[in-house]
Amino acid sequence: MYLNVNDTRLFFDVAGPGLRPRDGVLAEVPTLLVLHGGPGSDHSAVKAPLLPLAEHYQLVWIDHRGNGRSGQSDPVHWTLAQWANDVRAFCDALGIVKPIVLGQSFGGVVAQAYGARYPEHQANSFCRRLARAGTSSWLCSASPSAAAARPNASRAISGVAWSTTTSSHTARYVCPYTP
Repeated sequence: MYLNVNDTRLFFDVAGPGLRPRDGVLAEVPTLLVLHGGPGSDHSAVKAPLLPLAEHYQLVWIDHRGNGRSGQSDPVHWTLAQWANDVRAFCDALGIVKPIVLGQSFGGVVAQAYGARYPEHQANSFCRRLARAGTSSWLCSASPSAAAARPNASRAISGVAWSTTTSSHTARYVCPYTP
């Protein structure tokens, strides 16, 4: 699907409904907004490993401006500030409120820029640098409310997640904060 924001066309994909039956009524579920690595890539590498989370979350993958199937725009606009602004405008256009933002590699840098510019907009965020195969290390058995229970998770994660990719660090610093 495509959405026009900030003078460009962003490609995005969605898995899981935003409303689910709970106790006889429809209730909103959290949105997990996924920002891919790159630049020059798209969301396809991070889609399959995260699909099991659609059982508890509405997952939304965005191809950044100038990446994947999104509009290329003028390279003068390929900046962290612009990509962060695109994330906010994207959420505003679709009515996504308080997303949990997951950024992988370059997407983690964009997630941090977005979080710094709009700290009140996100429910939580975490970043993960994966220099090797095995994105399944993102998937942990934490409860669906783990991210909501830890509103300052991004501070705890950002330093460690960017400095190491060992499974023990993943288990200690990333898994407890992920959905």
